[in-house]
Amino acid sequence: MNRTHRLLLVLLVVSALLAGCHRRRHHHWSAGDSSADVVAPSQTNNLSVTGTTDSTVTLTWTAPGDDGTAGQAAAYDLRYAFTPINTEADFTAATQVSGEPAPAPSSWPELMAVAGLLPGTSYWFALKTLDEAGNASGISNSPRGTTLPAPDVTPPAAVTDLTVLGTTSVSASLQWTAPGDDGMSGTSSSYDLRYATAPIVSEADFAAATPAAGEPVPAPAGETDALVINGLTPGTTYWFALKTSDEVPNASALSNVPTAATAGTDVIAPGAILDLAVTAATYDTLTLGWTAPGDDGASGTAASYDVRMSLAPITTDAEFDAATPAGPVLVPSPAGTPEVMVVNGVLPATQYWFAIKASDEVPNTGALSNSPSGTTLPPPDVTPPAAIADLAVVAWTDQSLTVSWTAPGDDGAAGIAAFYDLRISTSPILTLADFAAASQVPGVPAPQPAGSMQVFVVDGLAPGVTRHFAIRTGDEVPNLGALSNPASGTTSAQPVQLTIEETEPNSTIDTATPLPIGTPGHGRLDTFDDVDFWSFGASAGDIIRVDLFSTRMTQQGWNTSDAIPILKILDAAGTELLRHDRAAWLDGDHDLDVPLFRIPAAGTYFLRLQASNGNAEREYAVLVQDVPMTVTFEAEAAGASGANDTLATAEFVAGPATVYGWHVDGESDYFAFTASAGDILRLGITAYRNGIVQGPGYFNPRLWLYGPDGKKVEKVSSTVFHDVELAYYADVPGTYTVRVIEDGGSAGEGPYFLAINAAPAQGGFDVEPNDTPATANPVGYGTFVAGTTGSKDDDVFAFDAAAGDMIRVEVYDKVNSDAAKHDVGIELLASDGITVLPGEAPAGAFNTFRSILTASGTHYLRFTGKGNGSFYAFRLVLFKDAAWETEPNDDPASPGALDAAGRAAGSVASAGDADAFGFTATATQLITLSVYAGRAAVPPGSDGDDQRSGWGSTLSPRVTVRDAGGNVLAVSENGLANVSAESVTNPLPTLEVSFIAPVSGAYTVTVEDATGAGSATKTYVIQRR
Repeated sequence: MNRTHRLLLVLLVVSALLAGCHRRRHHHWSAGDSSADVVAPSQTNNLSVTGTTDSTVTLTWTAPGDDGTAGQAAAYDLRYAFTPINTEADFTAATQVSGEPAPAPSSWPELMAVAGLLPGTSYWFALKTLDEAGNASGISNSPRGTTLPAPDVTPPAAVTDLTVLGTTSVSASLQWTAPGDDGMSGTSSSYDLRYATAPIVSEADFAAATPAAGEPVPAPAGETDALVINGLTPGTTYWFALKTSDEVPNASALSNVPTAATAGTDVIAPGAILDLAVTAATYDTLTLGWTAPGDDGASGTAASYDVRMSLAPITTDAEFDAATPAGPVLVPSPAGTPEVMVVNGVLPATQYWFAIKASDEVPNTGALSNSPSGTTLPPPDVTPPAAIADLAVVAWTDQSLTVSWTAPGDDGAAGIAAFYDLRISTSPILTLADFAAASQVPGVPAPQPAGSMQVFVVDGLAPGVTRHFAIRTGDEVPNLGALSNPASGTTSAQPVQLTIEETEPNSTIDTATPLPIGTPGHGRLDTFDDVDFWSFGASAGDIIRVDLFSTRMTQQGWNTSDAIPILKILDAAGTELLRHDRAAWLDGDHDLDVPLFRIPAAGTYFLRLQASNGNAEREYAVLVQDVPMTVTFEAEAAGASGANDTLATAEFVAGPATVYGWHVDGESDYFAFTASAGDILRLGITAYRNGIVQGPGYFNPRLWLYGPDGKKVEKVSSTVFHDVELAYYADVPGTYTVRVIEDGGSAGEGPYFLAINAAPAQGGFDVEPNDTPATANPVGYGTFVAGTTGSKDDDVFAFDAAAGDMIRVEVYDKVNSDAAKHDVGIELLASDGITVLPGEAPAGAFNTFRSILTASGTHYLRFTGKGNGSFYAFRLVLFKDAAWETEPNDDPASPGALDAAGRAAGSVASAGDADAFGFTATATQLITLSVYAGRAAVPPGSDGDDQRSGWGSTLSPRVTVRDAGGNVLAVSENGLANVSAESVTNPLPTLEVSFIAPVSGAYTVTVEDATGAGSATKTYVIQRR
């Protein structure tokens, strides 16, 4: 009897005794009281469920009184139902419990166990209390109680397929189908597998049998379980039996009882493993491979492996025993199976030796294996390359930016990284998000050893654009370094020419320095005997230009008083095709270029340079460029004469055209072309600077122009050796003829290029009256105007201009005699219409008036006739426009700036005034600075032409170039002004200074007067080219 049952019995006994007392007291009261009892016991409100079993519910409550809460009631009426009992109808319909206790005195505790209930069922209970007169209390509260589920009394099903799969001499392998928790349903809790050397047929036999060790946890019903029983005696017959239990535990019936005999004593060990090998390695593992031996030699399946590792070879059993076990160890596979084992717990970059033994179940242990070794890899690289901190744009051209940086290492600043990731953007790259959004630059070079300086040219850019850069470095993992510092640069708005250096020795055509077309070559001629050869390739019919920068670079060395550069062009056989080697140089202190030269045949050509005199270091640069041009060949064969030597036999040319002809000494070539009334005829010849091919001397050309009536209407020549040009206004239509003739004193033969162009003048006639600024006719840049004027008749034209404009007024006189030049005078007036501004008056057959404007606003041109009824025509041309300087800009440390076109305009307004302008250049870039100011200082008797170089300025300029540190790199000589190259179609600058930038960076150019004087008329325009 459990504790709960004993307590319930005691309570029932107490209730019965109390009931007996009550009945005795009640009986005594009834006999002595004749009045009727109409007060019912009070209602119970604390009926409670305090315990349950699978068939009972225990209730407690507090006893009420006989009359309300006073006295002792007579009886209880306890009922239960499957739904709540809340009304009299519910109570009446409920099932009445039998055996309620007799009421205890008021306020005493009551207890009753209601039996006979269904398991796992909910019940509701209610109570009424009655007195001896039959007065009943109200219905109590109605608590709910749920019985417990029925107890598990169903054991697992008995196993019926216990099977011995196989035996060894000391073990047996068994298998069976798992039963359930209840029969064949669910999952049981445990197995009890036993074996004996006699049949197990009864419970007593099972209890006496030997329990097996390591039974598995039961699988769900219907699945397979298995167990290997070890430690058996060889050559012995065993019987096996199994019971299964659930959680109660309910034990199953005894299983079937299979029997099996172990083999006799096993004395054959597994075979030795002879192909143990290390097949793979990481930094913390080594992979082993071998072929599984058998249980008995090479037959069966061994029971276990023992793998050992050491830092030295394992060749004896003693070394094997001393070695470290390696793991995790595999369970052997059947004989002949390839085995793979990954050994953990090894150190990086370390060599290990291995050996293995196999054992069977006895255990019999096989012989020692071979002992291979393997080396783990170095530890993983988790250190990225260091961030690049000195990324910079160090050079630029008009189409490229050159960036440089110091190479980091593979790990921080050590070793060699694997790759770079360079990005470019139109906006700064400051974050990794900026970097991801930027464009990757292709073709970046591979990293060099840490600390190396690396340079890369980013090309394909547009002129005058700013680009931003950042770079990251990766190693082979790849670990990526942090973002570099940001860098930016701006391409040049002007074309950039980077030079190449001569490679000495280059004194023969066999040792010539290659010179790509379009790339300047830089060299020095140190002695009179020093000769430099440069080679370039060209195709037949190519037309090239050769620019020679000598006086412009070292004016102290190259000049008429010391030496001049001698330039020759030779073909592949060394034959001279062009030479400038006059014994007496009369062309002034300026460089002599070759503006046009036609390549006769495809192949390699050579430039030969040599100083004419003296031993001194003289620097130079030479540049060969293609000139896109289509030419019309003279019908007369080169070197022949008589075909087109007269006006009547003139060769017709459909213009516009450039004729490639050949002058024979003593002959003339005539070319005819058509023009309309109002056309402007432009004729120019390039011959003198193409040198000579046959005979001594030079071909010094003249041009004569004949009108439709066959009369000469214009001619141009020079008493000195210069190419010539003319312009003519055609007032009548028809066929015009130009004659190419040699000037007096020249007796050379050679090729020439004759440009012929007849184009309509864009404009019209002046509108009278236009005699004063108030009545001036408006005119714009590029406008052509014709008119007539006399000695007492002025024509005035108004135009708007900006300070820094360089204007040219091309004047076309209509005269009847070659001697009657400049039949009109020209004046430039300021905005007030009164003040006459400086300018160069027309001169020569290609007449121009030239001036540099110092103020913005309306300006006036006044034409004054010098005779009666002079006809004239002119065109106003904006030659160059430049931004006017902003003072102060005297100090090279704080210069002004050249504009986007590389220009600036200004004036040296006072004594000692100097104007400095800043610009940038790329290392090895050839820079030429041209100054347009006063007329060139031409030595008397020289071939210089001062008429071409003046702009109405009184400035005799001196130009000084300095680097960022203030060091002077180039300077023009005082008084040495005419140092520029000739030009057929454009006016000459007053002087030019060239230099090669030693490094990429900032430079300044300073313009001042060579005499130190200053005035408002010392104007200039400087241009970088």
